Amino acid sequence: MKGQYSDACTKYLECIAWAKKEGFVHEHALACERIGLAFYVDDHGESSSSSSPLSLPATRKKQVSSPSGKEYLLKACKCYEEWGAHAKVKQMKDTFPFLAKTRE
Repeated sequence: MKGQYSDACTKYLECIAWAKKEGFVHEHALACERIGLAFYVDDHGESSSSSSPLSLPATRKKQVSSPSGKEYLLKACKCYEEWGAHAKVKQMKDTFPFLAKTRE
């Protein structure tokens, strides 16, 4: 879907709704993570490591602005925790320190 950012976001949102409805926590987590990364903006002085597999190119971070990016990453982290993917939760918290500071 290169160049079709809006369409991609719509599809991720549809996937999130479907996965939640059907109880597929792993699909819910993955879709939340991907759209959260797309919306993530470093507006609180936090930054993800450029070498991390979770990070976006700097140009994408500058192009996208949405207050929901952190919310989707938080949802993803909670879904991964529920699924039992503890190493993934640790990776996300190491990459995005605000996740580690959030109460569960």
